[in-house]
Amino acid sequence: MANQDLNGIWISTDDLKWIWEFKNDDKIYSFYNGKLINTYSFSFEKTSPQCGQIVDEGPLFEYLKIININDSQDIQCYEILSKDEDILQIRPFGRGGSITFKKSNSALDDPDDDFDYGDGDQQFLP
Repeated sequence: MANQDLNGIWISTDDLKWIWEFKNDDKIYSFYNGKLINTYSFSFEKTSPQCGQIVDEGPLFEYLKIININDSQDIQCYEILSKDEDILQIRPFGRGGSITFKKSNSALDDPDDDFDYGDGDQQFLP
């Protein structure tokens, strides 16, 4: 799956108020309850180490690294458990469990939406 296929809105299956929006600018916009809480640059990696940890390498292993654009010390790494056009399932390094996001068919760029990008414009919350 190409990175541009991730573009769009991904909603946490555990907390419907938590949304990641992947955009063409190689950024993830993290929303909670309709408000932008963080913006991250992101990359997909296949090599070791990741976030200072030795990880498995090979064609079956892939990792998501996100860096807060406002705080370069805020770096988070995830093992990708599943990534396709509908589901993104990741496991945070150093914590148990997994996080699953499901892709939404909605578009945040729709002028009728109600998401708050922090500029006073209210935009979409599913």
